[in-house]
Amino acid sequence: VTLAQKNELKKYLVEKGNCPNAIERNLASKGIVRGFGEDVYEQMYSFPYIDTDQFPHGLCVLGASSVGAYSTDFDLEYSVIPDFGDGVELWGDRDYTVSGIQGSEMCEGGLYLKPNRHKLINRFTEIEFAANSIDGVVTMCAFVQSSDSRTGKWNEKLPSDRFSVSGEF
Repeated sequence: VTLAQKNELKKYLVEKGNCPNAIERNLASKGIVRGFGEDVYEQMYSFPYIDTDQFPHGLCVLGASSVGAYSTDFDLEYSVIPDFGDGVELWGDRDYTVSGIQGSEMCEGGLYLKPNRHKLINRFTEIEFAANSIDGVVTMCAFVQSSDSRTGKWNEKLPSDRFSVSGEF
């Protein structure tokens, strides 16, 4: 087997952590794709990849009639929780609840996309967000750690892409 043939075969072999990619390719070959269908959502945003193995986070949107999110980590899923505010459970595998939510800069009253996992998320996971607006404008909030190794570097990357830092809770 030549080196070129070996490299070509790597696309189809399951080894060294490429299993999710192989699964996705096999599903795609059958017409099953992960993500959002065409023309389902009017607003979409691709977050930067997560540069850590532990990433406590949450997503919330104001001004949306419907929202969705998916990730390239097959173990990470999101549930839509209406009326985000004090007392909302932040993650599916923890009983931590939020407090101190005040105003639109903290997404009070928005649709919360609750991750099913608190922090164990594969490094380099990509997250896609989508929404349909009520009146043409949506405001998206991403809740991340402000300063430690679990920020996923979103605290550095998002402010340069139309996000602004709000208060902590």
